[in-house]
Amino acid sequence: MAISNVLRQVPETLMNIVSKEKDAFIKMYPELFEKMRSESSLVPSTTTEVIINPDGSKSTTTRSSKSYSTHFSKQETYVNGVKQMSKSKFRAFLEYRGPDGGFHVKLADNADNELSEEETEDDDTKSTVYSEISDVDSEILSTAPGQKKVRKETHKRSEKAWLAAKELVDSERRYVEKLKLLGETFRNRVINEQAISNDKVTKLFANIASLFTFHNTHFLPQLMVASRDWHTTKRIANVVRKQAPFLKMYSEYTNNYDRASRLFEELKKKKKFAEIVKDIEKQPECEGLPLSHHLICPVQRVMRYQLLLQEYKKHLEESDADYEDAKVALELVIQAASHANEMMKKLDGFGKVIEVQEQLGNSISLVSPGRELLKSGSIQKISSTTEKTEERFIFLFNDLILLASERKLIGLAKYKLRAVFHANDTQVCDGDNLEREHSFYLRGSDGNGPQRCVELFCNTQKEKNEWMEGIYAVIDEVRACSATFGSNSIRSSLCESNGNSSVESKNCADCDTEFSLWYRGTKCGKCKRKLCKKCFGRYRTENKHSRICEMCVKNMGVESLRRSVSAHSNGARLNLLYVPATSKNVLHASRVKFRGSLSKTFDRYFVVRNDFCLYSYNSPQDECALAMLPLPGCEVKMCGEKYTFSVRVGSRRMYTITAEDETSQARWMAVLDLAANAQINGGNSPN
Repeated sequence: MAISNVLRQVPETLMNIVSKEKDAFIKMYPELFEKMRSESSLVPSTTTEVIINPDGSKSTTTRSSKSYSTHFSKQETYVNGVKQMSKSKFRAFLEYRGPDGGFHVKLADNADNELSEEETEDDDTKSTVYSEISDVDSEILSTAPGQKKVRKETHKRSEKAWLAAKELVDSERRYVEKLKLLGETFRNRVINEQAISNDKVTKLFANIASLFTFHNTHFLPQLMVASRDWHTTKRIANVVRKQAPFLKMYSEYTNNYDRASRLFEELKKKKKFAEIVKDIEKQPECEGLPLSHHLICPVQRVMRYQLLLQEYKKHLEESDADYEDAKVALELVIQAASHANEMMKKLDGFGKVIEVQEQLGNSISLVSPGRELLKSGSIQKISSTTEKTEERFIFLFNDLILLASERKLIGLAKYKLRAVFHANDTQVCDGDNLEREHSFYLRGSDGNGPQRCVELFCNTQKEKNEWMEGIYAVIDEVRACSATFGSNSIRSSLCESNGNSSVESKNCADCDTEFSLWYRGTKCGKCKRKLCKKCFGRYRTENKHSRICEMCVKNMGVESLRRSVSAHSNGARLNLLYVPATSKNVLHASRVKFRGSLSKTFDRYFVVRNDFCLYSYNSPQDECALAMLPLPGCEVKMCGEKYTFSVRVGSRRMYTITAEDETSQARWMAVLDLAANAQINGGNSPN
């Protein structure tokens, strides 16, 4: 009995020390802890609550707390006069706002309920693969081990070649359906209803009817016959070789596309034409995509043949019957693509977009006139359930961020789409993982689906900075366009003109005045339009990145403009971790040991600053932190081990921290508890 009383007094004594330390911190920093977002419950504590019953009588209840914990946040509601208590979980993120904005501690309500990619995606093992290659027969099984291995590899290579050939035919079949939609459905209806004049029909559709006839009558039927006989002949490239010279017809459509796309947007302003477009876009053949998406398909078709043939040839050897035909056919296709060389140069960015489209299959439609692939590469994703790292491939476009994983099964697209983030609906947040010190978050959605949060991890700080800087630049530019021009359609047409219009580069985007031979216009650093001197305004003489047109100035406001100009003059993004361990604004600091989900013990020098963030260093002499953790919303608890307590971040991550002695433990628990529950007055930067 005496022993149990002593054990019970241990946490009570520690809690008394913690309470005194908290009072000391509040007296030292009243401006920080004057307003608390929520109150923590300390042990031992007794709460008396008076409840008004429905009949008007009062009931008094007494509750005793026997374990130390903090609330994320308390919400009080009354139902029929009865007080109801509930917890609302918060999670803090360090949202990066570019060089001019630094970072802001943002509280997200119910952030742990945000979807991570693996919660909505099925495994590849649930997919089935269609293959017409027969199994290895008994003759192979009875051969010597060396020969058996060679035969197996030959069968595997042959299977991949067949799947590539099949994809060539399937792709052609889908493409003919699109040509039919444009040539027969759309073009014929416009002509029959006399929605536009004949000369505009020619300008809009060029030779689309001839392309449809060629593919539907000649190319596709021959490919289907070759595909049917492939397992006997092992040949299909001979068809492409024979028909490749006719692909030069695409130069007419490709060279006309720039003019046709502008004409299409102009004609949509006419009621009769717009009604036809709207009606056709509702048809199943349109697959829920705008007609502008289908109009661009012939432009990128020759490049797609190049990709399909390269994939097919990759699985052939020189001894194969189709190797020589595949080699010659590929050369002819490349020649056909270069036949419209000038337009292909303008659409060079499309080649990369199309390549990603091929790698992802039909899981998403990427081909768009204004879309460019800016950066791609491998990155690690930290699982929200197991905390293990998984390899991902990230594709950064000028309006989208895609995450994909590599498929292990044959016969499907190379990558499996995992998550889509639209730049206008996305935040990039600095990492709070104390164990993996080069992590960051993507929080947002594709603009239509649910909110999701994905934690990514790089091998070096330099790599992390490059990705965060690149992603934020895309987010900033898309939001600037949206703020300046208002609607998505205008923003889309703006991006389109930036990417492909030769006319826009020769004329002022506002007054349409043609630039002279000596003056080619001034490009706005925000909206990316080229303007004449008169239309651009007062900031035309600033340095290249700080030139902002008059329209953008009005939308940004004076203070925002000053920050933008100052940020560009200072250079690259602010490194949130570049804060010396012994700098100012430190609330508490000491050396501790901690461990997390990796079950590895780390020896670190921890620092808590007045921005309510915990910084991790190797030593007090360090100039740059290894990682930082925003404390608002965290939960602090006592542990059974000596001088040990835990800090829980959200519902999925917890760190167990061991201090040097009891006094240090109490001080750490006090300052962390205060920081976790303090009122945030906006974003803070320690610099």
